[in-house]
Amino acid sequence: MTLNGHTIPFAGVVAFITLIAWAVRLESMAQANDERSRENVEQVQVAAKTSADIKERLIRVEEQAKSLAKDADEIKEEQKEQSKKLDEILRKLSQE
Repeated sequence: MTLNGHTIPFAGVVAFITLIAWAVRLESMAQANDERSRENVEQVQVAAKTSADIKERLIRVEEQAKSLAKDADEIKEEQKEQSKKLDEILRKLSQE
Protein backbone atom coordinates (compact mmCIF):
# COMPACT_ATOMS: atom_id res chain seq x y z
CA MET A 1 0.00 0.00 0.00
CA THR A 2 1.41 3.44 -0.89
CA LEU A 3 0.63 6.86 0.49
CA ASN A 4 2.19 9.94 -1.11
CA GLY A 5 4.76 7.75 -2.78
CA HIS A 6 5.73 5.95 0.43
CA THR A 7 5.16 2.26 0.84
CA ILE A 8 3.26 1.41 4.00
CA PRO A 9 3.22 -2.21 5.14
CA PHE A 10 -0.23 -3.79 5.31
CA ALA A 11 0.40 -4.93 8.90
CA GLY A 12 1.08 -1.33 9.91
CA VAL A 13 -2.24 -0.19 8.43
CA VAL A 14 -4.06 -2.99 10.24
CA ALA A 15 -2.30 -2.12 13.50
CA PHE A 16 -3.20 1.57 13.10
CA ILE A 17 -6.87 0.77 12.41
CA THR A 18 -6.88 -1.64 15.37
CA LEU A 19 -5.48 1.09 17.63
CA ILE A 20 -8.17 3.52 16.50
CA ALA A 21 -10.86 0.88 17.10
CA TRP A 22 -9.51 0.22 20.58
CA ALA A 23 -9.37 3.95 21.33
CA VAL A 24 -13.00 4.34 20.26
CA ARG A 25 -14.01 1.33 22.35
CA LEU A 26 -12.13 2.61 25.40
CA GLU A 27 -13.75 6.03 25.04
CA SER A 28 -17.17 4.37 24.85
CA MET A 29 -16.39 2.32 27.96
CA ALA A 30 -15.20 5.45 29.78
CA GLN A 31 -18.44 7.27 28.92
CA ALA A 32 -20.51 4.32 30.16
CA ASN A 33 -18.44 4.23 33.34
CA ASP A 34 -18.97 7.97 33.85
CA GLU A 35 -22.72 7.49 33.46
CA ARG A 36 -22.74 4.67 36.02
CA SER A 37 -20.68 6.82 38.37
CA ARG A 38 -23.19 9.67 38.07
CA GLU A 39 -26.04 7.25 38.76
CA ASN A 40 -24.19 5.89 41.79
CA VAL A 41 -23.61 9.40 43.11
CA GLU A 42 -27.31 10.17 42.70
CA GLN A 43 -28.24 6.97 44.52
CA VAL A 44 -25.85 7.78 47.36
CA GLN A 45 -27.31 11.28 47.64
CA VAL A 46 -30.86 9.88 47.78
CA ALA A 47 -29.77 7.31 50.38
CA ALA A 48 -28.10 10.03 52.47
CA LYS A 49 -31.24 12.18 52.36
CA THR A 50 -33.41 9.19 53.26
CA SER A 51 -31.07 8.33 56.12
CA ALA A 52 -31.21 11.92 57.41
CA ASP A 53 -35.02 11.89 57.19
CA ILE A 54 -35.20 8.62 59.10
CA LYS A 55 -32.83 9.97 61.75
CA GLU A 56 -34.99 13.07 62.20
CA ARG A 57 -38.11 10.91 62.52
CA LEU A 58 -36.36 8.68 65.04
CA ILE A 59 -35.39 11.70 67.12
CA ARG A 60 -39.02 12.91 67.09
CA VAL A 61 -40.27 9.44 68.08
CA GLU A 62 -37.74 9.28 70.93
CA GLU A 63 -38.87 12.71 72.15
CA GLN A 64 -42.50 11.58 72.01
CA ALA A 65 -41.62 8.40 73.90
CA LYS A 66 -39.89 10.43 76.62
CA SER A 67 -42.89 12.74 76.83
CA LEU A 68 -45.28 9.79 77.08
CA ALA A 69 -43.13 8.17 79.76
CA LYS A 70 -43.15 11.41 81.74
CA ASP A 71 -46.93 11.65 81.37
CA ALA A 72 -47.28 8.03 82.52
CA ASP A 73 -45.14 8.76 85.60
CA GLU A 74 -47.28 11.80 86.42
CA ILE A 75 -50.47 9.74 86.03
CA LYS A 76 -49.05 7.03 88.33
CA GLU A 77 -48.21 9.63 90.98
CA GLU A 78 -51.67 11.15 90.68
CA GLN A 79 -53.24 7.68 90.99
CA LYS A 80 -51.18 7.01 94.14
CA GLU A 81 -52.34 10.29 95.67
CA GLN A 82 -55.96 9.59 94.79
CA SER A 83 -55.63 6.05 96.14
CA LYS A 84 -54.30 7.45 99.44
CA LYS A 85 -57.20 9.92 99.59
CA LEU A 86 -59.68 7.13 98.84
CA ASP A 87 -58.13 4.91 101.54
CA GLU A 88 -58.36 7.80 103.98
CA ILE A 89 -62.03 8.39 103.11
CA LEU A 90 -62.80 4.67 103.45
CA ARG A 91 -61.00 4.56 106.80
CA LYS A 92 -63.04 7.50 108.08
CA LEU A 93 -66.28 5.92 106.84
CA SER A 94 -65.44 2.63 108.49
CA GLN A 95 -64.77 4.39 111.81
CA GLU A 96 -68.17 6.05 111.81
